Amino acid sequence: MIPLGDERKRVFTSEVTRRLPTEERRRQIVDAALGIIAEAGLQRFTTAAIAERVGISEGALFRHFRNKQAIVVAALDRVEEVMFERLPDRTDDPLDWLGQVVSYRVQMVHEHPGIPRIVFSDELAHAAGPEGAARVAALKRRALALGREALLEAQRRGQLVDGVSVEDMTLMVQGLIFALLFGAPAAEPNDAAARAARAWCSLERLLRRP
Repeated sequence: MIPLGDERKRVFTSEVTRRLPTEERRRQIVDAALGIIAEAGLQRFTTAAIAERVGISEGALFRHFRNKQAIVVAALDRVEEVMFERLPDRTDDPLDWLGQVVSYRVQMVHEHPGIPRIVFSDELAHAAGPEGAARVAALKRRALALGREALLEAQRRGQLVDGVSVEDMTLMVQGLIFALLFGAPAAEPNDAAARAARAWCSLERLLRRP
């Protein structure tokens, strides 16, 4: 074996140190992509910017993803994971559970600020093509369905006030979440969740039968 000089040893060791398992590196790339989208929008979302943030070359980036569209699709997978895989456990009271979901959604977006830009941006189709646009539409439908199902269950139990449709109430809940996401930002995730809990209490007074 040819001995390595000190400088070559340092470079070789540095390269080895930077190597990560494939799944960990892919997650790192996706999180970097979400960070760029959150801070600069899709206009500045480039593979060069992602590679720079991760600390790898663009060539190394493309060993993990075939193109930028594939990164956006993976980012959507990450968004779906964050939005739906850590929801609060179901409770006996569907309105209480829905209130917990509202707080969770607001806190989750505070911790992952790139999510609103992905979910609500009209530019996504340019970044990921029709597949990305279809995925975003599906995420929105799934988020609406969660609230609707909880409200329907509350209605079946006689918990809702008379004279207001579940569809209207679903929109009210989504409007509350939207206002909390795009209103004045909270300083900390716990502050965001507490603000959401207070806002939900106000809305619940309108929804719940006395």
